[in-house]
Amino acid sequence: MRRILLLIQTILLGILLAAGQFRQAAYAQAISGTGWSDPINLSQSENTSSSPVVTADIYGYVHVFWSEDLDQEVQGGAAPGAGNAIMYRRLANGLWTDAVDLAYGRSTAILHSPAAVSTADGYVHLVWIQNFTIQYSSAPGWDAHRVKAWSLPVELAQGQIGRVRLLDLGEGQLIAIYTILFGRDAGLYAVRFSQDSVDLPVNIWTGPSGFAPQDIGAAVDQRGRLHVVWSVAQPPSPAAVEVQYANSLDGGLTWSNNQSIVTQTSAQDGLQFAVPWVAARGEDEIHLQWAQGERAYRWHQYSTDGGENWSQRYQIWPDLLSQTNSQATVVDSSGTLYWLDVLRFPNGMYLIRWGGNAWQTPEMFFEIESVTSEAASERINAHALRATISSGNQLHLVFQDQDRAEIWYMSRTLPSGAVPTEAPPAPTHMIPATVTPQPAAATEASSIPVNSITPAPPYDDNELMSQPGVITLMGVFPVFLLVSIIVLISFRKKI
Repeated sequence: MRRILLLIQTILLGILLAAGQFRQAAYAQAISGTGWSDPINLSQSENTSSSPVVTADIYGYVHVFWSEDLDQEVQGGAAPGAGNAIMYRRLANGLWTDAVDLAYGRSTAILHSPAAVSTADGYVHLVWIQNFTIQYSSAPGWDAHRVKAWSLPVELAQGQIGRVRLLDLGEGQLIAIYTILFGRDAGLYAVRFSQDSVDLPVNIWTGPSGFAPQDIGAAVDQRGRLHVVWSVAQPPSPAAVEVQYANSLDGGLTWSNNQSIVTQTSAQDGLQFAVPWVAARGEDEIHLQWAQGERAYRWHQYSTDGGENWSQRYQIWPDLLSQTNSQATVVDSSGTLYWLDVLRFPNGMYLIRWGGNAWQTPEMFFEIESVTSEAASERINAHALRATISSGNQLHLVFQDQDRAEIWYMSRTLPSGAVPTEAPPAPTHMIPATVTPQPAAATEASSIPVNSITPAPPYDDNELMSQPGVITLMGVFPVFLLVSIIVLISFRKKI
């Protein structure tokens, strides 16, 4: 009889533990009927993870990067700290590769703010900020899950760098837009480069003494024109006081049409949480968006002639607001522009479609909290949204949990048609050539120093199922087994 009672107790305890695990996973569920997958925890780390970015290549593979501190425990909160490693996972054919560190700077280094793009040749290009430099590396998308496939990091620029964005110029050329926050060189800059050479940086904007660019957004339209928007602050304060815009008609060699979009004049039109972004749709349609007011209300302005003339500025909604440092806009195969962000109230993640002359009603797909008095601690506190499109209609979203300092992923299929992807070539397991910087004009030949970070040892190509239930069961089974062993040992001792 005692054996039966002990067996029943063991089973009940296992069920309770399993229920607790599934209840914990309940905070990561999409709203039913929205077409979104439930969130998947990509970082699954006991360390602090932040600053996710995502891109998709011509093969339909999805590449996710983020910053992680491999030497400290989780430190969530208002702004999870920058890490000392750049982490990476790839989604291919419904399976995620294991997380690997592409670059690791030991405990004394700071590696953060990754930015990535995929190009028509099937390569994935990555830049990140390391201490006072911008580093660059690349790999073929079909082989990017192997650390040895990535080229050795190369320095693109140096200084008190705060933000960086990466754009594909086509024909093997890329451009990094970045800010220098302090010192006599404080300003906004661009540096063109390829896998074979690096140009000298070009200054886009230098403000009055004591002012510096803060947050930046960048886009390229189908005519090849570059568009940049940025907020201006007075360091060391990060609060913005102005939003400015500029464009380039020659691939970033020269910049013009610099104009002030909005300037703060009082607390009522405050720009402290501006965090502007720019999106391009088609050949000539350009969208600017930022937060403004005593609360972070969203404002919008757009151009239909490539940025020469602009509509009137207007507040998008009277009752939806917030600022979570998100820059998530995509254009699908039908040319429809989508914007994803966190808004409140209700507090949640929303998908908003551009209707041709106005933003349509936001569709919430993940609820964080429903009313102002309800705590959001039981849900993912989503911030820093980034998105991409694969196969023309597959929408991929990554974001960070501000409280738990984890990186999450969601996806859905958009109503537009799918675009065929290319078949990846057979892996050759060859390391891509290292970038050889181009010497400065009219000077002695010089080489840009190569970063001392070396790629980590190769990892086995183990892959995880993308269903969150699999991960949950993997966590429940060992606990259940351990409890069963303890009970059996206790039973044997009593015998």
